[in-house]
Amino acid sequence: MKKETVSRQLREGMRGVRVSPQLRGQVLSAARGRSPRMSRGFSAVLAAVLLLAALSAVALAAGRAGMLDFIGRFQGVEIPPDAADYIVSDTASLRVGGATACVRELYYDGRTVRLTIDVTPDTADMLLLGPDCRMDDAWSFLTQSGQGGEAEARTVLDVYQERGYASAWRVNVSTQEEAQGTAGGWLDYALGEDGTLTLCKQQLFEDDRAQREVTLRLSLTPLDIISGSEDEDHAASGELTLPLTAAVDPSAAPAEEGSRSGVHVSEEPVLFSDCGVRVDRLLIEEKPQELYATIEYTVVDPALFAQQEGGLWFEFIDPASTANTPSEQRLTAGMTATGEVVPLDGNAGTATRYVQRETLGKSELRGSYTLRAFNCWSKERFETHELSLQRATQENAGGEQ
Repeated sequence: MKKETVSRQLREGMRGVRVSPQLRGQVLSAARGRSPRMSRGFSAVLAAVLLLAALSAVALAAGRAGMLDFIGRFQGVEIPPDAADYIVSDTASLRVGGATACVRELYYDGRTVRLTIDVTPDTADMLLLGPDCRMDDAWSFLTQSGQGGEAEARTVLDVYQERGYASAWRVNVSTQEEAQGTAGGWLDYALGEDGTLTLCKQQLFEDDRAQREVTLRLSLTPLDIISGSEDEDHAASGELTLPLTAAVDPSAAPAEEGSRSGVHVSEEPVLFSDCGVRVDRLLIEEKPQELYATIEYTVVDPALFAQQEGGLWFEFIDPASTANTPSEQRLTAGMTATGEVVPLDGNAGTATRYVQRETLGKSELRGSYTLRAFNCWSKERFETHELSLQRATQENAGGEQ
C-alpha cells in the first residue's frame, strides 16, 4: 500500500477521534515518521482518547446536524433521554468576513462547555472547510455523509471544480477564558447541503465554576486552491463573549448536612500491586448529562510502574458483564467521551502522583465501582479491585494538590 494511501486512511480514521486538530496533526506527523513537539502527557492523553472515542459507522443525517448528532456517532457513549433539556438554543451571532456565525446550541455544566456553531457564507460560491480539511480529502470527509462508491472517490477539489465555486475558506474556531487560557477539548464539523459549515466544539476547564465568561474566536482564511496554502494576509476574524451559567440537574443526589450535593468519594485507598500504584481516591460527580470520574493514584513501585511506558489506564468495568472482549466489559462512557492522565508533582516519567479524568454515562451511578488496570499499548490487563463510595464532604472532596 502506498504511503499516501496509508496517510489518507489514517487521517479519515482520525476524524473518529475526539481531539483538537493540533493533536490530530501530531499523530499524523508521527505516523509519517516525523518528530512533532509533544506536550506534557501527550501519550497518556492520546491513549485515553483512542480508548474512549471509537467512531461508529453512522453518517450524520441530512440537514444541519446538532450537538447530539455529533456525539451520537461514537460507540460506547451514553446520551441520556433528557440530554436535550440542558441545551440552550440560539444564544449569539457574529459576522466574520463574508459569513455569519450563529451559536445555535450551548451546553455548560460548570466544567465543560459544548457549542454548535453554524457558519453560513453570504454567497453560494464560497466553499467553507473545517480546520484540518484539505482539498485532496474525500468529499465525504467534509460532509460526513458516509457515502460510498463514486461519491467517496471524489475529492473536495473535484467537487469544488464541478460546482464552480469561486473561493475556498478554512474556518477556525476557538474558545478561551481569560483566567485560564485555552483548556483541552475537541472539535468536529460537517458541511451541510446548503453550504453552511456546522462546527461542534467542546471545551473542558480544570476547575468547576457555576458561572464564567468565555471568548469565542472565529476566523476565515482563504486557500490557494492548487497548493492548499493559506493566505493569512486576507484572513477575516471576529470574536464575542459568551457568559456561561451552569445547568443544574434536579435528579442529582441532594446534599445532607456536611456533604456536597451529587459528589461521591471512595472510602479508602486500594493497592494495585501488579503495576506498582495505589489508588488513593476515586471521585464521582453528578452532572446533568454525565458523571465526572477522577482517579488519583500514587506510584509505590517505580520499577513496575516504569514498565508501563506511560500507558497505564484504569477502566471501569461491569462485574456482571458476560462479554468475552475486555473492552466490551466497560461501563458506558459519558458524552464528553475523552479522558486524560496527567502528573501532579512533576513531568511524566518522573512524577510519583497522577490523576486520571474521564466521564461515565449518567445511568452508571452506583455505590461501588470496579476498576481494572491495564496497559493501553500492549492491552495487558492487570488486577481488578472494587472501590466503595460514600457521600463526599467538603474535606474529602478536595484533592489534586
